[in-house]
Amino acid sequence: MRSAAVVLVLLLTACSGPAISTGASSTVTMEETVASDGADPEDTPSTTARVVEYTDGSSGIGDSLFPELGNGGYDVEHYALDLVFDGEALSGSAELTITATQPIRSFRLELTGLNVTGVTVDGLSASYDLADELTVYPSVPIDEGKTVTLDVKYHGIPRSVPNVAGRFPVGWHQSVDGWFALSEPAGADTWFPSNNHPLDKATLSLRITVPPGLEAVSSGSLLEVEATEQGTAYLWDSNEPIAPYLIALAIGVFDREESTSVGGVPIINYFDEDVGEAERRLFARQGEMLDFFAGIFGPYPFDEYGAIVLETTEVPAALETQTRSTFGTQILVLGEAVVAHELSHQWVGDSVSVADWGDIWLNEGFATYSDWLWLEHTQGNAALEKAVTEAYARLSGPGPGGFSSTQEGLAQSKEGFPPPGSPPADDLFNLSVYQRGGLTLHALRLHLGDEPFFGVLKDWATEHRYGNASTDDFLELVERSGDTRARSLVEEWIFAKDLPPIDELNLPPPE
Repeated sequence: MRSAAVVLVLLLTACSGPAISTGASSTVTMEETVASDGADPEDTPSTTARVVEYTDGSSGIGDSLFPELGNGGYDVEHYALDLVFDGEALSGSAELTITATQPIRSFRLELTGLNVTGVTVDGLSASYDLADELTVYPSVPIDEGKTVTLDVKYHGIPRSVPNVAGRFPVGWHQSVDGWFALSEPAGADTWFPSNNHPLDKATLSLRITVPPGLEAVSSGSLLEVEATEQGTAYLWDSNEPIAPYLIALAIGVFDREESTSVGGVPIINYFDEDVGEAERRLFARQGEMLDFFAGIFGPYPFDEYGAIVLETTEVPAALETQTRSTFGTQILVLGEAVVAHELSHQWVGDSVSVADWGDIWLNEGFATYSDWLWLEHTQGNAALEKAVTEAYARLSGPGPGGFSSTQEGLAQSKEGFPPPGSPPADDLFNLSVYQRGGLTLHALRLHLGDEPFFGVLKDWATEHRYGNASTDDFLELVERSGDTRARSLVEEWIFAKDLPPIDELNLPPPE
């Protein structure tokens, strides 16, 4: 038997070279010359032709709230960043390993406020433009399923940008005596080119050189510290896939503190040297938290954990940056609860990421209920019920925020606290996705009972480990694990405009 011989000849009938895209496609004829098995070698083989249509990768990955975030046509497998920061400007290269998910003649990445000096694809120079995003035109179109190496050389002064989701700016920030990235949902592009959406997670290698006397802290494990002519280079590596907005980066002078949880997870914290002892004590129980949440959600999904705690005056926030959560000192007024909240996100938000920003309650509602579970674990069921009752009252109208129980106040409350499954794009992180999301899980727990409920939480974190999931995925899990009424109950809690009652706790809807 003789194997088939295949000769592919590419005849470009359109798009003779890289050019600014007009949205039209490029047609390529693929001629296949084939000698069938068993044929006489002297026979003339038959020739067939198939037409491959190369198109431009889409601008936007298909998010319901932010249609322009992310990009289509490819999937990033790995980021290898090699950067130099001199105290003001950032320069270096981003090498991305990408796989085409369709035949593409161009594709886009998010990059904001920085200058590009050169782009190559598999070592061949590529045309590009920065009119909107960074659009790359490879010299040779990329076939579906083909993996290539994209290298982008860039430099500039990184800055924060307005937040598409409202509230404070995102991206590159300054602490009191250093710099850090806080990128949810779309600020990673202020310091490196990326496919900036949680649907496209990739592994990471980050080498960054900083001035003498400063340190650079990131996600993953620190593999190497090297003195260079420009300062000190730090090499960080993340073996598990990570969404661009969850990549930690902090530059400053830190006190490094190490410990290990009883379950064996290394904990490495980086405290700005000016952070006080009272604030540091809030992190003393991280090991217990890791072991507790491992009992709830299953084994910790990463190699190590820790916190980066920065002295801040303008960014009252924390973020569950993967493997090493980032905290500004202003947010620590919330106490140990915020430490538990961000730590639990490593399972729900980082390992299991949302498929769409409209599903943000799956991150914040789960983490809110997690810090309530920690409260129950450390202070008893009465403390949990108090947290639930206070959250219900807050969302009902009375309580903080100036709302009252009058009809006007209730209407104002409904406007300010939309259903968590339908968050507004310009107020994505409103209180409802946190507290009504958490109440949703408590209502489900009361309906199912503890054993099946905690089975749902563990199945959720296990089935979608290192991947993405949606509200529909959770509803299917609830129905599979409980009953039809359980699914309807969750749907009412996350989609109904009116706040449902919790009869078991004698919490009626507001009137």
